[in-house]
Amino acid sequence: MYGVSDDFDTFYDELHIYHGLLVLLKIFQNRELGLGNKRSLLVVCSLRGEVLWRAGTQVGAERLYLAPMLHSLLLSDARRATVYGLDTGEVKAVIHYPRYKRQSKELESGDPQVSPYAQTGYSVWELRRLGDRVAVVHDIERVNPILLDLIDIS
Repeated sequence: MYGVSDDFDTFYDELHIYHGLLVLLKIFQNRELGLGNKRSLLVVCSLRGEVLWRAGTQVGAERLYLAPMLHSLLLSDARRATVYGLDTGEVKAVIHYPRYKRQSKELESGDPQVSPYAQTGYSVWELRRLGDRVAVVHDIERVNPILLDLIDIS
């Protein structure tokens, strides 16, 4: 992952330990080599640091959210979750969330270090397994009154 990352991008990086594996989501832009837009990598390693697989992912205007569950990795933005197999990194499915209309305008502070919201970046708030369903909790301040969707996974 050679490249210089903006300090702000490190706020979006994630590290999980799941089923005895290290799961890393890293967002970066290679400013040294001038390779254009931001990129993200989803990487799974053994606890000894051996890379088992890695996959490049899309970075759009929305914040990414990583949720290990169901022996898979769900990488979500505000519109969909891509489901990666934990063992191989193969894309198993793409879950599209029901459409909704944002009910308020985005508040801007003018300073990327300061956000009027509890989380920086528009996306889902959380993904949580509830039996044979996944609860997709939306960005509460920005999408109110839509709070969550329940997706059947049986």
